[in-house]
Amino acid sequence: MSLSRRYFFSAAAGLAAAASTPRIVFAQASPAAPAAPTGPFLVPPLAYPTNAFEPHIDARTMEIHHDKHHGAYVANLNNLAKTNPQQLGARAVEDVLGNLNSLSDDIKFAVRNNLGGHANHTMFWEIMGPTAASPKARCWPRSIAISAEWKNSRPTSTPPADASSVRAGCS
Repeated sequence: MSLSRRYFFSAAAGLAAAASTPRIVFAQASPAAPAAPTGPFLVPPLAYPTNAFEPHIDARTMEIHHDKHHGAYVANLNNLAKTNPQQLGARAVEDVLGNLNSLSDDIKFAVRNNLGGHANHTMFWEIMGPTAASPKARCWPRSIAISAEWKNSRPTSTPPADASSVRAGCS
């Protein structure tokens, strides 16, 4: 493949333009501090510092996931609660999620997504911790129980190698 003179000069001009572009164009603006939520739903504070999982999860990722991502679910819920206080404001999260069909159709989808996301993330922050046991240690009792059940229900067959931990999601 030969390089034509026209292609060479157009590529050189493109590189020169990119090189001379001010670096500020490529920089991200520093994020504004998140507004304090106003409404019945709150992002729970972390029980550990955001850098507790480094080097596996860096502090900035934890801040974004906790403050921005989970915060977006909460902001959306609080906006829904302003216009639908009787359906969202005073009821427990589990009650609302367990009875989605009792909600009006115009908010059901948004409540399912945002309240479900809020509930999942709240549980995530609570069960995640820097001093939590290893996955194998947490799963060991469950693996024993599944193995015992397998042996009791199928005495003539043998389970595949490490089947109990694979089925329990603890491999």
